[in-house]
Amino acid sequence: MRAAIHRGENEITLIQQLGPAWQTLRHAGRDKALAGITSWEEVMRVTEQQTTESV
Repeated sequence: MRAAIHRGENEITLIQQLGPAWQTLRHAGRDKALAGITSWEEVMRVTEQQTTESV
């Protein structure tokens, strides 16, 4: 998955782009808030790492 998500992008568009990864991204979003991560690039890096670890 390419980290091409930018703040302010339509959430529905994000869901359509991510498909099944959306649930993982929602969890990453929660973790982002808890960890104080400020960039979508970092969220996507963490999400990709979590997805890889869960396989």
